Amino acid sequence: MSDLAEKKGGERGDDSDSDSEANFWPFQGAYEEDTNTYPYGTLSAVASHVTTQDATSRAAMELAGMHEGSSALFVDLGCGIGRVSNLVAATVRCPVLGIDCCEAEVLQARIDARALPEGSGAATYLTCDLMDMTQELENLGFSLEGGGGGKSNGLVAYIHLIPKQVARPELRAMLEPWMRKGARVITSVYHPPYWQPARRDETFNLNLYDASSVGPAPPTAADRADRAAAGAAAAEEDSDQDSDEGRGSEAKPTIPSACLKCNAKPVTFVCDPCGCPCFCKSCAMKLATGGRCKQCKQFFSGLRKLR
Repeated sequence: MSDLAEKKGGERGDDSDSDSEANFWPFQGAYEEDTNTYPYGTLSAVASHVTTQDATSRAAMELAGMHEGSSALFVDLGCGIGRVSNLVAATVRCPVLGIDCCEAEVLQARIDARALPEGSGAATYLTCDLMDMTQELENLGFSLEGGGGGKSNGLVAYIHLIPKQVARPELRAMLEPWMRKGARVITSVYHPPYWQPARRDETFNLNLYDASSVGPAPPTAADRADRAAAGAAAAEEDSDQDSDEGRGSEAKPTIPSACLKCNAKPVTFVCDPCGCPCFCKSCAMKLATGGRCKQCKQFFSGLRKLR
């Protein structure tokens, strides 16, 4: 064990809270009661420390439907000393992957994983940025489609991060493609504002998100290029028809009498790039990341105010 690990861990009895505020090295005075965290800069340049009790971890397993013998891969983003993921490995006996940017925390997680009971799931701990999850899963040969030698046994990602981490758009962009393929995401205490939970555990303040929590996949660059080309061709055809018929002005799309989603408020936003007027302001805010146009049925990547 390194000097760093010895300084952090020491010898602990089975009943001790290994990462409690009282004995966590050497930043007892930095603990923030209001957020249950050690702030950025105390453990490393970018990491904070959040305490998770075993009862919360067990409630998360129950919420995700993970029971003994489950074959899903459990990924703990911001695993710290591996308290949650090691408990999952020992209880559910499924493989776990813990990712954290604090090397000292990951070292302790690996040490504790060696003491797991026989038959526990394989525990892998990596020191890297949370946004490297997809690359690390590929390195492990994991795929929800089962391609490339990987197994399609499901994925459960557990996140107990402070709000400014949960709100990162990179986190959303990384997780949503997995969720659309069947992955489940559990958040603890601090929940993302951009998803609707599929299930909740009010007692332990846990949310579960799945494919129903996210919208359709945004159009790819190729999709946008195809639509732009089709739009240009249609515009040229319309222009030719206008010239033939002697019309000098471009026809404007019909504005519905009410929002095509809530059927209540006036239409004030159009889909981009198709330009169809469809939504009121409230519904537009909910669909700002994209969806399918209610008029022409094309996918849109954004919304703009009706002029």
